[in-house]
Amino acid sequence: MRAGTYTELLDFNGKAITVFGESGAGATIIQGGGSGPVVRFDSGEPAKSVLSGFTIRAGAVPFGYGGGIYCAGSEPTLRGLIVQDNSAQWGGGLAVVTGSPRVEACTIFENTVTGSSGRQGANVYIGNADPHFIDCTIAGDSSGSSSGAFEGGGVFITGSSFYQVKIER
Repeated sequence: MRAGTYTELLDFNGKAITVFGESGAGATIIQGGGSGPVVRFDSGEPAKSVLSGFTIRAGAVPFGYGGGIYCAGSEPTLRGLIVQDNSAQWGGGLAVVTGSPRVEACTIFENTVTGSSGRQGANVYIGNADPHFIDCTIAGDSSGSSSGAFEGGGVFITGSSFYQVKIER
């Protein structure tokens, strides 16, 4: 995609395709408009499903997973992304619920969790999954409100006894 701001929700629908911002994340923005995850990988996408070179923002899932990016049962490659200003009850920026995505050189920050209770992982939520993070920055988070429980501002991991989260620099 060319440089610019695109308001849309992107679903890979199980396809092994590459979607990239040709001018990089600073110049190519996909914003969700606050009506669901900006990007979805929940149809068994393989590692050859690649999202690269975008800022992902303005996704909102008030009572669900992954405001910016939602990954369930898939193995996409996420590369060179900025994931910022998204919100969800679990994983404001990125939620990985099963699956094993590869997350490379991404910056995930200033995302929030919403709802009155059970809010987890403002930036990243990992549940029963084994993602592989390489050279990523995760910082600056918020609970989205002053009431209710809030856990895992940067990253919240659950169900990890049978899974392995890999973090490399």
